[in-house]
Order: sequence, then structure tokens, then C-alpha cells
Amino acid sequence: MTETTAETTPQSTGRRPRRTVTTVVLIVVAALTATLGVAVVADSLVAARVEKRISDRIFRESHLATPPHVQVTGMPYLAAVFTHKVPSIHVESTDVEIPGFGRVTVSSSATKITLGRDAVLSGDFSDAPAQEVFTRIQMDTVELGERMGIADLGLTSQDDSSPTGGWETEAYLSGTPAGLAEEDSGRYEVGVRLRVWQGDVYLTPTEITDTPDSTAPGDVDDDVAEKVLDAFTLELPGGDLPFRSPPRRVYTAGGTLFVEAEQNYTRVSVTDLAPRSRPLDEDEQAGL
Repeated sequence: MTETTAETTPQSTGRRPRRTVTTVVLIVVAALTATLGVAVVADSLVAARVEKRISDRIFRESHLATPPHVQVTGMPYLAAVFTHKVPSIHVESTDVEIPGFGRVTVSSSATKITLGRDAVLSGDFSDAPAQEVFTRIQMDTVELGERMGIADLGLTSQDDSSPTGGWETEAYLSGTPAGLAEEDSGRYEVGVRLRVWQGDVYLTPTEITDTPDSTAPGDVDDDVAEKVLDAFTLELPGGDLPFRSPPRRVYTAGGTLFVEAEQNYTRVSVTDLAPRSRPLDEDEQAGL
């Protein structure tokens, strides 16, 4: 009887070697990462170009000493080409000389603006629907002191005077009022209320809280007390403020006074985000 020996051959399992599969996955991930990186860079470049165009236009048309800082939002920004909704556009202009008012920092924002494709890519738009248009000015103690005639004016919040403290509508003002007799002159501190009433902003002293000679505030002569409180009183007429609508709120934070106004469900143009400022003198204009 003849024996036959059958040759055995390995049967294919249909599976790729594990190392090959891992390599393919890594290549795909690397390709996707590179593509995503290119898309992010391209989106950032478009957003930066729009920001610069808005800044250049406002700088050119609004008599500013320096170009304003502009920020457009959206993750990604180019999604607005298809949705026609830009989440927000924010403009901040510093050292703005407001006619008849003084030098302030002005921040303006528009949120959820409806724009066409060309406007999204160019940053040039007018009369566009927006959910909110918001404007805020901030005044430091130098500007406030000039308006009050108090050169050494100080401003602190009553509850939290730190730079990171929240906003408050009660504050302390301190400084040396002019017009007092020599024996009464010196640095006083008063408590003040910050309020908006019928479209105007008021800083109204409520009491003297400190005196220059350690006299108890309640013992200050009535005539002197009246002059001190008058010196720290300030009214900012709404018509003098660089707002499109009456101010809504006033508060202090970190030693600075803020006044804000807003309009809801309105329309906005690029020029509405520009501060209303006076023409610059020759020595104030930006150099080349």
C-alpha cells in the first residue's frame, strides 16, 4: 500500500497585517490634521483681512490718532459665507476726543449681524440687521477730574476696589475741591451714587466720608459741606455722549467710570461702530 502525503498550505484569513492597518490609519489622521490646519490658517487669514479693512476704514474716516482694534468672531469665521450670520464685530478706539465732551475710550459691538457673502468677505456693510448694537465709553480719573475741576481726583468702588472687581453703582470720590477757604481746604472723600435718569448720567454725592484734618465728617461746617458735595457732583447730558441711543447704565470698576448704551433688533453699518470724534490737530495725527 502506497502512502500519500498531503501537502498543507497556509490558508488566507483575509486580514491585513496589524502593522499595515496601523500605518494606514496614521497616514489618514496625518492627512486630515494637515487639511484641518490649512483650513484654520486660511480662515484666520480671511478674518484678519476683514478686521484690518474695518479698522482702516474707521481710522481713515473718524479722525483717530491710532487705528482701532477690531475683532470679528466665528468658529470658523468663513461659516458665515453660508449661514450669513456673523456672531459679533467688536471695535475699540482709545484716546478718542469727543466734541464737547473730552477724551475717552470707546468700545462698540454688533452681534448676530446678517450679511451677504460679499460683505462677510470684505467687511464692508451698511444697514445690516443685527440683534444688538452696543456702545461703551470709559473715563479715567484724569478726564473726570478735568470736568469737576479737581486735579487729584480719585475713584474707588465701595465694595471691591481691585482691578478685577465687578461693576458697582456706588463709589467713593476723593480729591481737593477748589474754592474753599485755606483753613477748610484739603483732600476730602465722599460717597456717590451713579445713576442714569431720563437719558442723562448723574454722579451724586450722598455724604462726606473723610476730611483733610481728621475732623469727623458730621462735624464739618454746613456751608463747607455743601461746597464739598457740590464740587463732586457731575452731570453728563445724554446728548453729549457718543451714543446712537440714550445711555442705559453707568458703573465703576477698577477705578474707571463706564457708561453704556444699547439697541436691540436694529440695523447697523460699519460707520455706526466708529466713534464720533473731532478732527485731529496736525501734531495729533499719526506719523508715517
